[in-house]
Amino acid sequence: MKRIIYLIVLAGCCFCAGCARVVEPNDLAYIVAIGIDRSEEAKNYEYTVQIANPMAISGGSSEEGGEGGEKTISEITVSAPSVFSAVSIASHLYSKQLSLAHTKLIAFSDDIARSEGLSDMSETIARSEEIRPNTYLTVVLGSAKDYLSEIKPTNEVNPVQYYQVIYDSNKSVYIPKNPCQDFYAYELSGERENVLPLSAIQKEDNNSQNTVQSGFGYLMKDSVAGDVTVESEQKTQAYGMAIFSGGVMVAEAGAVETELYNILTGDYIRSEVVYSDKNAPNGFVTMQQAQQRRPIIKVDVSSDIPKIKAEIFLEADLRTVSEDYLLEEDVDNFENNVKNKIKKAAEDFLYKTSREYKSDIVGFGSYAKRYFAAFEDFKAYNWKEKYTRAEFEVVVNFHMRRSGLIDRQRG
Repeated sequence: MKRIIYLIVLAGCCFCAGCARVVEPNDLAYIVAIGIDRSEEAKNYEYTVQIANPMAISGGSSEEGGEGGEKTISEITVSAPSVFSAVSIASHLYSKQLSLAHTKLIAFSDDIARSEGLSDMSETIARSEEIRPNTYLTVVLGSAKDYLSEIKPTNEVNPVQYYQVIYDSNKSVYIPKNPCQDFYAYELSGERENVLPLSAIQKEDNNSQNTVQSGFGYLMKDSVAGDVTVESEQKTQAYGMAIFSGGVMVAEAGAVETELYNILTGDYIRSEVVYSDKNAPNGFVTMQQAQQRRPIIKVDVSSDIPKIKAEIFLEADLRTVSEDYLLEEDVDNFENNVKNKIKKAAEDFLYKTSREYKSDIVGFGSYAKRYFAAFEDFKAYNWKEKYTRAEFEVVVNFHMRRSGLIDRQRG
């Protein structure tokens, strides 16, 4: 009797097995990026889907590999109420079935980010079972459609790899890192506001660039995307960050503030930094600066004015200095001067997030929440309002690695 039952079950499995929903790889095309702009049609948006050409990326039958450049990607723009309906419409206009499984970038126009915000869209994206949680988000200063159309990855055959290099490189200290899953999580938490990378097409005339005159980031132009003057075939730029409050974009921050943000959040890896020095004949010293360990954050919520203390840990190797200036003879004083410059720049930035931006983008609220017995108590404290009156102290641990110094003697 048992054998009969086993045979019946086995036969049922054989009849039920099938591949009715399986799609052959040759029938698929992958969307690598999506641009979202405001549409002239009411309650709709204009979606630009950027599609990878598998044959161009793999090289097809050629032995030389992919063709590179704009031939690896193409765009389709449709008007639709949601990203999924846009993909459905675009699939009917394309010769293959479109998939979101390898989407790497979703770009929003700053018009949408400033007016209605990204809360609803971020929820839709985060709940999708097809869009990966590490998909990058960016705010485009101008048209997202024009930005995607201008992208020509001449150095990367695979556009997915191109976006990964631009938005997730360890050396990308001038943009923040905030994938779509984190954006939605911060929206729900109430303990941290969001930031996103700023992207744009390079402007023809860049006259509004502020150069840092002293202290941290000396001689650095605190520019945002589009304002960086570069002679290159690639006219698209990712530089600076968009600052949000309550899901709505409230401000733009340049490269120097973004670098400080990455240091304070612990996402900083390394960069080349110039410090002014009155003892140097040419007025500055260049170093490669790196983060030694993540910052230590302490938040005191015993009163209506939160007191926030951030301790950061940096180290540096000497890059360039005038041969007439023996930095080795005065390393301790130089390190103390650099500590003071970083401390002032970081505290000024934090007070700006509190008083001007009114947005806890560093995420001090996650540390403050630990001192409340229940989440309802944290909500009653009204952290968002309290943060606008917070007081800050930044403690800087900075030292130069001696391997970069030279033991010299005057002749």
